[in-house]
This record gives sequence, C-alpha cells and structure tokens, in this order.
Amino acid sequence: MSYLMDAAARSSNSKFIRITKRPRSLNDTKQRAGLLPLRYTYRASSDGIIRIYILVPGSRVSLRLFAIDYTSGAPRIGDIGLECQIASVSRGDVIAVDLTHSIASLNHSVIKASFSQPLKCRKFVSEIQQDTAGQRFSRLCSHYLPYQNKSVGADYYFGDDYADYTSTSAAPALAMLRHFAAHGRLLDVGCALGIYSKAFLDAGFDVCATDISDFATEQASLLLGHERVSRRDLDLEEVPFEGLFDTIWMWDVIEHFSAPEAVLGKISSRSRTNALLFLHTSNGNSLTHRVFGSDWEGYSDYSHRGVDQVTASALRTWLDKFGWDVLEWKCDGVWAEGFDPVLITLKEVFETMPELRTFLEEMELCDAIRVIARKK
Repeated sequence: MSYLMDAAARSSNSKFIRITKRPRSLNDTKQRAGLLPLRYTYRASSDGIIRIYILVPGSRVSLRLFAIDYTSGAPRIGDIGLECQIASVSRGDVIAVDLTHSIASLNHSVIKASFSQPLKCRKFVSEIQQDTAGQRFSRLCSHYLPYQNKSVGADYYFGDDYADYTSTSAAPALAMLRHFAAHGRLLDVGCALGIYSKAFLDAGFDVCATDISDFATEQASLLLGHERVSRRDLDLEEVPFEGLFDTIWMWDVIEHFSAPEAVLGKISSRSRTNALLFLHTSNGNSLTHRVFGSDWEGYSDYSHRGVDQVTASALRTWLDKFGWDVLEWKCDGVWAEGFDPVLITLKEVFETMPELRTFLEEMELCDAIRVIARKK
C-alpha cells in the first residue's frame, strides 16, 4: 500500500488533505497484505454517525478511529479516539461509529472498546483491519461532521473546519492578473484573511475587499486598513464601496452564496466596461458529484450554500446574461480527497490518464471551473 500513500503526496494540493504520516499499523509490512473492500459514509449524519458496510466476511476485525491533526501545518493522522475488536463479520453487517463520543456498534449492538476518548475535531480517519481467507486486509476511510448553521469564524480558516488559508500563496494569482493586464480598482469578493488582497495591494492595485465573516474581515483589516475592508452578506446586501471596478476577483466564492446568480448580477453592475473578471468555482454537474451523491466533496464545506446551483452550463448562461465575454474557460480537476487509498488512486488515474482527463474536460464533468471574462 506504500505506493498509494506516495501517490497521495503527489496528487494533493495545498487546499486539501495531504498524507504526511502513516498510522503505525500501516508501517508494518505484515499489515499491508491487502486492500479491504467495503463501503462507508464520508459525511456523518446530523447526529455524528458514520456507517461502515461490510462487503466481505472476515474474522479478527480491528477498528480504530483517529482525529485529523493540523497543528503541524499539513494535515496528518493525529490522536486516537477509539480502538475495538470484533471476533467476526459477515457480508451485509453494518458498523456504526459515533464520531463525537467515540462509540461503535455492530448491527445495533454496542462493541466493547479497549480504548475510547471523545475527539474534539471535525475531520476523522477510521482504520479497519480484518482476516479473510488467511490474509490480512486493511483500509483507511475519511469522515467529517457536516455542521449546520455554524458561523464562519476562526476555526474555518486554519484547517480543521475547511482549509488552512495561512499556507496559501498569492503568486499564481498575481501571475494571472499580469498575464491578462489587469489593472486599476480591484474588488476582492470573499477576501478571507486578506492574504491575496494584500498581495494585490502591494502589486499596485487599488484594492477593496469584502467577506461575510466578521473574523475574516477583522484579520484582513489588519493587513489592508479598515477603509479597504467591509463585512457584507452579498445575498442580502449590496456590494460595498462606491463607484465601479476595473478588476473583479471571485476565487472559490460564488458557490458560497445562496443565490449565486443574483450575487454575480450585483457585482456585474459594479464593473466598468472592459473590466476583467477572474472566477474559480466548483461544478455541481461533475462526474464525482453524480458518483458520490451526498458524499461529494462539494458538501464538505458547510458554507457552500449554493454549490448545487453552480454548474458549467449555468455559469455560461449567467455570464452571458450579465454582459461578460469569456476570454478563457477551463473545466478540470477531480475532487476526491482524504486518506482513503482507493480515492487517492481514483484521483490519480483521472489526473494522469490523458484520454480520460481530456474526455472529462471536454464533457465538462470535472469538479473545478476557471473563468476569465471581460465586461462588454
């Protein structure tokens, strides 16, 4: 299984989970005899329950639950919350794990744990091992708590809730702006901690930044000054700041609005003729969304209020409606993240097989959309 772990390190990016440390059992060659087939829920239920569906019978089953730890920067497998043993399992058995209380049951009967402690985190990894036909099989599975109606606060920006924004670099964004000769007054929609906004300001843009989060705009104000930052919910309020803009930066933000089309309309009305729009978002009509359903990665961010509405076809319609000429359009990438070696390999196959990658891009079945457009 070591080649799968190496593949994860190669195929991941700064926004998503990278494997930096193996659980102890996966460092033992005796434990890597085979990859265990099973089915499991990535997204926990509202009460924090995930389910693991047994597909092959086995004996001497071991279940362990870990927190995902972000304290050292890149995500890694952290503290153990649960360890228990099951004498045997049959096809069709269901193991349910309460992530918040570190309790497991087999077919509704509680499993006695050899170790259990509640884990105070949002993202988890479970490890299943079992003997089948004289061979030891194992599998890592990723899980997360969905969270509902949680405000976008400090937890959101440092890894546990979503992504570690402090590890991002604005250099590629600046290179893109220079390539298209962007200039003048720039509106950064969804500025987060202000890291990109500060880079744009230092590069000579007259920057105005907005975000829905009180915490984010407070942090951005420390970098930009309070006069350049305004907290707004653009679903309910108008675009802040007076006047028109020459450059609009909307990177990984439009899917966060409940009414993304209406928000794009508001922003378009504040864009000068020949203004440039730089937009990156998810594709709600992707292949992985169709395959994984409610376990699609697009739902892992609890602030993705409009993620189902933003699709390649819808975005084309909105851009035309609000008077944008598309200069560059790219639909690419596969959104299948976490520690599961099956998903790691699936993503690598999609991204490294030229014919398959080309097909997904041509049919606009990838997970990410990048648009550069000019206002008519």
